[in-house]
Amino acid sequence: MKIENWICAKCSFIGPIDAFLFIPDPRPEPNARGWWLCTSCDEIDCVTSACDEPGCARKGSCGFPSPTGYRRTCFEHSIFNHGSKAHKVNADWRAMQEKLDHESKA
Repeated sequence: MKIENWICAKCSFIGPIDAFLFIPDPRPEPNARGWWLCTSCDEIDCVTSACDEPGCARKGSCGFPSPTGYRRTCFEHSIFNHGSKAHKVNADWRAMQEKLDHESKA
């Protein structure tokens, strides 16, 4: 899964990963990681995945498979929210898969 958009938890700036700056850890330790800097507000370590639903400006907190590939969304746009479009699409997709599995066994 490739996450297309990222969001700053401090200022809500959304953009591709290259819109943020990675600062490598200068220590030569084997587990050294580094930090992401938001180029909009200069806050460090506040970058996280954004919801992949077009027009949504929330943090991506739910991951799930879908007919179009793996998705990362906020709860509102996830299959776990029974009122969402994604939930209906996922239910229809699973019903189709079950029907095809049943037909192939017959």
